[in-house]
Amino acid sequence: MTRRELQAAALSATPLVLSHTSLTRGPLRSFVDGREWVAGIARMVDAAAVDHVGIGTDMEGGVNEVWDDYADLPAVAHLLLQQGFSSVEASKILGGNYVRVFRQVAAAREAARGAQTLARR
Repeated sequence: MTRRELQAAALSATPLVLSHTSLTRGPLRSFVDGREWVAGIARMVDAAAVDHVGIGTDMEGGVNEVWDDYADLPAVAHLLLQQGFSSVEASKILGGNYVRVFRQVAAAREAARGAQTLARR
């Protein structure tokens, strides 16, 4: 992580989402196949823990060289299981972590809005 990313993480009261580019020091590279891509996810889990890794929604970052579109997600799930992830861990990576983070951020935003409303009274 960069110095600025570390500062943002230290100051944030809500979860922080960083792209795969936060875990690389060199240029992004394409993946040869789905197994290699999932092995990259496993390395991210090793670095950050399964509760802090998720697949994004933009089909970039080497993904579109491996997968044609979102219809390939069942194949991703299968490869995650073959890589040794449990079904619960695969579910987190495939979207569960993003849903959790979005809910936490939305709740924090609503709490902040409520505090601002009370302060104005």
